[in-house]
Amino acid sequence: MQKLQVTSYKLQVTFFAFCFLLSCSALFGQTKTVKNETKTVEVEGMWQVANITPEKARLLAIERAKANALEEAGIETFIDVKTLTVTGLVEHFISLSNSEIIGEITAIKYLKDEPEVINGLVFWKIEIRADVKINNVKYDAEFKARIDDVATTYNEGDELYFSITPTKDCYVHIFWFDDAGNGAILYPNKYEPMQQLKSKIENKFPQVKYGTYPFEKTTKEEIESNNLVFVFTKKEIPYLIAKDGSTTLEDLYQWIIKIPSDQRFTLQEAVMIGKKEK
Repeated sequence: MQKLQVTSYKLQVTFFAFCFLLSCSALFGQTKTVKNETKTVEVEGMWQVANITPEKARLLAIERAKANALEEAGIETFIDVKTLTVTGLVEHFISLSNSEIIGEITAIKYLKDEPEVINGLVFWKIEIRADVKINNVKYDAEFKARIDDVATTYNEGDELYFSITPTKDCYVHIFWFDDAGNGAILYPNKYEPMQQLKSKIENKFPQVKYGTYPFEKTTKEEIESNNLVFVFTKKEIPYLIAKDGSTTLEDLYQWIIKIPSDQRFTLQEAVMIGKKEK
């Protein structure tokens, strides 16, 4: 039996992409302009390193910088930074990323990315130069998919099986992220090449006969929080960023912002992994 491993990755995370969860398509509220154009802006964002790790402070500083970039380009935004977990950010992203996009950050250059002490307090400071594309591309409200048979809780060693039924012919990339933001591409993989999903047809995963997606814990935590992220596209768009099957939310950000909002649809399933039953 071929095992297609599902691992809760706990690698060092690059938090650049978390702002994607809130800016690529989640940060867009009312707009001051809908003309198709690209503006280049330079902005900064800061977050105090207090009661959180430096990594999380960096994450929130990036979110703030990207929000400032959108506002500087003329797009009114909003940010929900009350949740500091990857699961919370992914949920927020998924709930808003399928709405109409009226602006998006298409390129970013970091000008400053480091801690800074101000009046005896430590902040993480981000300075960026960002290209902001302003458009009025509406999403396809008829492009949806249903995911069945994903449970909310598993034990280490359990196997993941599920099915996907899309409303239109499409392709899907399935990503796996742990609660530190690290992850992998679950599908496609070397055993399961990309295949088109037919409209209104149930597609079972794993697609390989006798294949399995076994869960494995990599930390000593009693329960690990993890997220499956499904990105559906009308055309086959290869994901070429990943190295050795692993990826980060930064990678996902760089890839997905290049896909028009009317050509993609995203879903998320949050799962918990407990210790293996004796």
